[in-house]
Amino acid sequence: MSKFATFFKSDSENKESKLAAFSQKSTKFFSAMLDSKDTCRVGGCNFKLISVNKFACSSCSQAVCKEHSSEVAGEESQRICDFCRDDKIRAEKESKTLEFKENLFQEIRVLQEDRVSKTREVSKLGSKIRKLENEYKENQTKFSVEQEEMKEKLEKQRLLLAEIEAEYREIKMQLEVTQITEGKASIKLDRANKTLGALKVEVQTLEGEQSDKQSALDELKKTASNNVPIKMIKESLCKLCLMKVSLTHAIMFKNIVPTADEKKPQSQDDMKRNICTCEVY
Repeated sequence: MSKFATFFKSDSENKESKLAAFSQKSTKFFSAMLDSKDTCRVGGCNFKLISVNKFACSSCSQAVCKEHSSEVAGEESQRICDFCRDDKIRAEKESKTLEFKENLFQEIRVLQEDRVSKTREVSKLGSKIRKLENEYKENQTKFSVEQEEMKEKLEKQRLLLAEIEAEYREIKMQLEVTQITEGKASIKLDRANKTLGALKVEVQTLEGEQSDKQSALDELKKTASNNVPIKMIKESLCKLCLMKVSLTHAIMFKNIVPTADEKKPQSQDDMKRNICTCEVY
Protein backbone atom coordinates (compact mmCIF):
# COMPACT_ATOMS: atom_id res chain seq x y z
CA MET A 1 0.00 0.00 0.00
CA SER A 2 1.42 3.43 -0.94
CA LYS A 3 1.81 6.42 1.34
CA PHE A 4 -0.93 8.25 -0.52
CA ALA A 5 -3.40 5.40 0.09
CA THR A 6 -2.57 5.54 3.78
CA PHE A 7 -3.02 9.29 3.70
CA PHE A 8 -6.46 9.15 2.13
CA LYS A 9 -7.71 6.41 4.46
CA SER A 10 -6.76 8.35 7.66
CA ASP A 11 -9.21 10.65 9.45
CA SER A 12 -9.48 14.42 8.99
CA GLU A 13 -7.41 15.44 12.04
CA ASN A 14 -4.51 13.19 11.01
CA LYS A 15 -4.76 14.44 7.46
CA GLU A 16 -4.44 18.04 8.58
CA SER A 17 -1.46 17.33 10.84
CA LYS A 18 0.27 15.30 8.15
CA LEU A 19 -0.37 17.98 5.52
CA ALA A 20 1.06 20.65 7.80
CA ALA A 21 4.14 18.56 8.52
CA PHE A 22 4.59 17.72 4.83
CA SER A 23 4.25 21.32 3.77
CA GLN A 24 6.75 22.43 6.40
CA LYS A 25 9.28 19.78 5.40
CA SER A 26 8.81 20.42 1.67
CA THR A 27 9.30 24.12 2.26
CA LYS A 28 12.53 23.47 4.15
CA PHE A 29 13.70 21.04 1.48
CA PHE A 30 13.06 23.26 -1.47
CA SER A 31 14.45 26.30 0.25
CA ALA A 32 17.59 24.32 1.07
CA MET A 33 17.82 23.07 -2.47
CA LEU A 34 17.50 26.61 -3.83
CA ASP A 35 19.82 28.26 -1.29
CA SER A 36 22.51 25.61 -0.94
CA LYS A 37 25.52 25.18 -3.03
CA ASP A 38 26.05 22.30 -5.42
CA THR A 39 28.37 20.46 -3.02
CA CYS A 40 27.70 18.23 0.06
CA ARG A 41 28.01 19.93 3.44
CA VAL A 42 29.99 17.06 4.90
CA GLY A 43 32.13 15.56 2.14
CA GLY A 44 32.01 18.33 -0.52
CA CYS A 45 30.50 15.98 -3.11
CA ASN A 46 29.30 17.66 -6.34
CA PHE A 47 25.55 17.25 -6.87
CA LYS A 48 25.87 18.04 -10.60
CA LEU A 49 27.13 14.50 -11.08
CA ILE A 50 24.42 11.98 -11.89
CA SER A 51 25.76 9.40 -9.39
CA VAL A 52 25.47 11.76 -6.40
CA ASN A 53 22.02 12.07 -4.79
CA LYS A 54 21.14 15.24 -2.98
CA PHE A 55 19.22 15.23 0.31
CA ALA A 56 18.27 17.80 2.91
CA CYS A 57 19.36 17.13 6.49
CA SER A 58 16.31 16.72 8.77
CA SER A 59 18.17 18.56 11.52
CA CYS A 60 20.04 21.46 9.90
CA SER A 61 18.16 21.39 6.49
CA GLN A 62 21.42 21.71 4.54
CA ALA A 63 22.29 19.69 1.43
CA VAL A 64 24.00 16.41 2.01
CA CYS A 65 24.75 13.36 -0.10
CA LYS A 66 23.69 9.80 0.64
CA GLU A 67 27.20 8.69 1.50
CA HIS A 68 27.64 11.31 4.21
CA SER A 69 24.18 11.00 5.77
CA SER A 70 22.19 8.40 7.65
CA GLU A 71 18.56 7.38 7.41
CA VAL A 72 16.36 8.35 10.35
CA ALA A 73 13.83 5.77 11.54
CA GLY A 74 10.22 6.98 11.29
CA GLU A 75 7.03 6.94 9.28
CA GLU A 76 8.60 8.92 6.42
CA SER A 77 12.02 8.52 4.90
CA GLN A 78 14.33 11.17 6.32
CA ARG A 79 18.07 11.61 6.43
CA ILE A 80 20.48 13.36 8.76
CA CYS A 81 23.99 14.51 7.98
CA ASP A 82 26.96 13.02 9.74
CA PHE A 83 27.73 16.31 11.51
CA CYS A 84 24.26 16.57 13.01
CA ARG A 85 24.32 12.85 13.77
CA ASP A 86 27.63 13.25 15.58
CA ASP A 87 26.30 16.32 17.41
CA LYS A 88 23.18 14.39 18.36
CA ILE A 89 25.22 11.40 19.52
CA ARG A 90 27.56 13.74 21.42
CA ALA A 91 24.58 15.50 23.02
CA GLU A 92 23.04 12.16 23.98
CA LYS A 93 26.37 11.03 25.42
CA GLU A 94 26.77 14.32 27.30
CA SER A 95 23.19 13.96 28.60
CA LYS A 96 23.88 10.38 29.67
CA THR A 97 27.23 11.44 31.14
CA LEU A 98 25.55 14.27 33.02
CA GLU A 99 22.86 11.93 34.27
CA PHE A 100 25.52 9.37 35.20
CA LYS A 101 27.50 12.07 37.03
CA GLU A 102 24.36 13.22 38.83
CA ASN A 103 23.57 9.65 39.84
CA LEU A 104 27.20 9.14 40.83
CA PHE A 105 27.21 12.35 42.90
CA GLN A 106 23.95 11.23 44.50
CA GLU A 107 25.46 7.83 45.33
CA ILE A 108 28.60 9.59 46.63
CA ARG A 109 26.45 11.81 48.88
CA VAL A 110 24.56 8.74 50.14
CA LEU A 111 27.86 6.94 50.72
CA GLN A 112 29.25 9.99 52.52
CA GLU A 113 26.19 10.15 54.77
CA ASP A 114 26.44 6.42 55.29
CA ARG A 115 30.16 6.83 56.03
CA VAL A 116 29.44 9.59 58.56
CA SER A 117 26.78 7.48 60.28
CA LYS A 118 29.06 4.43 60.21
CA THR A 119 31.91 6.57 61.58
CA ARG A 120 29.66 7.66 64.43
CA GLU A 121 28.64 4.07 65.05
CA VAL A 122 32.30 3.00 64.95
CA SER A 123 33.16 5.80 67.38
CA LYS A 124 30.38 4.65 69.72
CA LEU A 125 31.53 1.05 69.35
CA GLY A 126 35.10 2.17 70.05
CA SER A 127 33.95 3.88 73.24
CA LYS A 128 32.04 0.76 74.25
CA ILE A 129 35.06 -1.41 73.43
CA ARG A 130 37.38 0.79 75.50
CA LYS A 131 34.87 0.75 78.34
CA LEU A 132 34.59 -3.02 78.09
CA GLU A 133 38.39 -3.32 77.99
CA ASN A 134 38.68 -1.24 81.16
CA GLU A 135 35.96 -3.33 82.83
CA TYR A 136 37.73 -6.48 81.65
CA LYS A 137 41.03 -5.29 83.15
CA GLU A 138 39.31 -4.39 86.43
CA ASN A 139 37.49 -7.72 86.51
CA GLN A 140 40.72 -9.53 85.66
CA THR A 141 42.52 -7.81 88.54
CA LYS A 142 39.62 -8.50 90.87
CA PHE A 143 39.49 -12.11 89.70
CA SER A 144 43.24 -12.51 90.32
CA VAL A 145 42.88 -11.17 93.87
CA GLU A 146 39.87 -13.40 94.52
CA GLN A 147 41.73 -16.35 93.03
CA GLU A 148 44.67 -15.80 95.39
CA GLU A 149 42.29 -15.52 98.33
CA MET A 150 40.51 -18.69 97.27
CA LYS A 151 43.88 -20.47 96.97
CA GLU A 152 44.79 -19.40 100.51
CA LYS A 153 41.39 -20.50 101.83
CA LEU A 154 41.68 -23.78 99.94
CA GLU A 155 45.14 -24.41 101.43
CA LYS A 156 43.80 -23.68 104.94
CA GLN A 157 40.86 -25.99 104.34
CA ARG A 158 43.22 -28.67 103.04
CA LEU A 159 45.39 -28.45 106.17
CA LEU A 160 42.28 -28.46 108.38
CA LEU A 161 40.96 -31.48 106.49
CA ALA A 162 44.29 -33.28 106.99
CA GLU A 163 44.11 -32.57 110.74
CA ILE A 164 40.49 -33.75 110.87
CA GLU A 165 41.42 -36.93 108.98
CA ALA A 166 44.29 -37.60 111.41
CA GLU A 167 41.96 -37.03 114.38
CA TYR A 168 39.36 -39.25 112.72
CA ARG A 169 41.87 -42.07 112.25
CA GLU A 170 43.01 -41.74 115.87
CA ILE A 171 39.41 -41.69 117.16
CA LYS A 172 38.58 -44.62 114.91
CA MET A 173 41.53 -46.57 116.33
CA GLN A 174 40.49 -45.67 119.87
CA LEU A 175 36.94 -46.68 119.03
CA GLU A 176 38.12 -50.03 117.71
CA VAL A 177 40.19 -50.56 120.87
CA THR A 178 37.20 -49.50 122.97
CA GLN A 179 34.95 -51.87 121.04
CA ILE A 180 37.40 -54.70 121.61
CA THR A 181 37.64 -53.76 125.29
CA GLU A 182 33.88 -53.49 125.51
CA GLY A 183 33.57 -56.92 123.89
CA LYS A 184 35.95 -58.41 126.41
CA ALA A 185 34.25 -56.52 129.23
CA SER A 186 30.88 -57.70 127.96
CA ILE A 187 32.11 -61.29 128.00
CA LYS A 188 33.46 -60.81 131.52
CA LEU A 189 30.23 -59.09 132.54
CA ASP A 190 28.18 -61.98 131.21
CA ARG A 191 30.36 -64.39 133.12
CA ALA A 192 30.10 -62.23 136.25
CA ASN A 193 26.33 -62.00 135.83
CA LYS A 194 26.13 -65.75 135.53
CA THR A 195 28.36 -66.14 138.58
CA LEU A 196 26.34 -63.54 140.44
CA GLY A 197 23.14 -65.33 139.53
CA ALA A 198 24.56 -68.58 140.84
CA LEU A 199 25.76 -66.81 144.00
CA LYS A 200 22.35 -65.22 144.44
CA VAL A 201 20.79 -68.64 144.19
CA GLU A 202 23.27 -69.97 146.76
CA VAL A 203 22.71 -66.95 149.00
CA GLN A 204 18.98 -67.40 148.74
CA THR A 205 19.44 -71.09 149.56
CA LEU A 206 21.72 -70.26 152.49
CA GLU A 207 19.36 -67.56 153.67
CA GLY A 208 16.55 -70.06 153.53
CA GLU A 209 18.59 -72.60 155.42
CA GLN A 210 19.70 -69.96 157.91
CA SER A 211 16.12 -68.86 158.31
CA ASP A 212 15.10 -72.43 158.92
CA LYS A 213 17.95 -72.93 161.38
CA GLN A 214 17.16 -69.63 163.06
CA SER A 215 13.56 -70.69 163.41
CA ALA A 216 14.62 -74.05 164.76
CA LEU A 217 17.08 -72.36 167.07
CA ASP A 218 14.47 -69.92 168.30
CA GLU A 219 12.12 -72.77 168.86
CA LEU A 220 14.88 -74.63 170.62
CA LYS A 221 15.68 -71.60 172.76
CA LYS A 222 12.07 -71.22 173.63
CA THR A 223 11.73 -74.87 174.40
CA ALA A 224 15.01 -74.90 176.30
CA SER A 225 14.15 -71.83 178.30
CA ASN A 226 10.79 -73.25 179.18
CA ASN A 227 11.51 -76.91 179.70
CA VAL A 228 15.20 -77.71 179.95
CA PRO A 229 17.34 -76.46 182.85
CA ILE A 230 20.54 -74.68 181.98
CA LYS A 231 22.60 -77.04 184.12
CA MET A 232 21.26 -80.00 182.15
CA ILE A 233 22.21 -78.26 178.92
CA LYS A 234 25.65 -77.59 180.23
CA GLU A 235 26.04 -81.22 181.24
CA SER A 236 24.93 -82.49 177.85
CA LEU A 237 27.31 -80.22 175.89
CA CYS A 238 30.97 -80.55 175.39
CA LYS A 239 33.27 -77.70 176.20
CA LEU A 240 33.46 -76.54 172.53
CA CYS A 241 29.71 -76.48 172.02
CA LEU A 242 29.16 -75.00 175.48
CA MET A 243 31.51 -72.18 174.67
CA LYS A 244 29.65 -71.47 171.41
CA VAL A 245 26.27 -71.57 173.14
CA SER A 246 27.44 -69.36 176.00
CA LEU A 247 28.78 -66.81 173.54
CA THR A 248 25.68 -66.90 171.34
CA HIS A 249 23.20 -66.93 174.28
CA ALA A 250 25.09 -65.03 176.91
CA ILE A 251 21.87 -63.86 178.61
CA MET A 252 20.86 -67.45 179.36
CA PHE A 253 24.20 -68.19 181.06
CA LYS A 254 24.55 -64.83 182.73
CA ASN A 255 23.50 -65.94 186.23
CA ILE A 256 24.96 -69.49 186.01
CA VAL A 257 28.19 -69.96 187.89
CA PRO A 258 30.68 -72.03 185.87
CA THR A 259 31.89 -75.27 187.45
CA ALA A 260 35.50 -76.11 188.20
CA ASP A 261 35.77 -78.23 185.08
CA GLU A 262 34.43 -75.42 182.93
CA LYS A 263 36.98 -73.02 184.37
CA LYS A 264 39.78 -75.28 183.32
CA PRO A 265 41.23 -74.19 180.03
CA GLN A 266 41.11 -76.51 177.10
CA SER A 267 44.14 -78.61 176.43
CA GLN A 268 46.26 -77.84 173.43
CA ASP A 269 45.28 -81.13 171.91
CA ASP A 270 41.58 -80.23 172.15
CA MET A 271 42.24 -76.76 170.73
CA LYS A 272 44.26 -78.22 167.90
CA ARG A 273 41.70 -80.81 167.20
CA ASN A 274 38.75 -78.43 167.77
CA ILE A 275 36.47 -81.41 167.57
CA CYS A 276 32.97 -81.53 169.01
CA THR A 277 32.46 -84.59 171.26
CA CYS A 278 28.75 -84.08 171.92
CA GLU A 279 27.84 -83.69 168.26
CA VAL A 280 25.20 -81.05 169.08
CA TYR A 281 26.66 -78.54 166.54
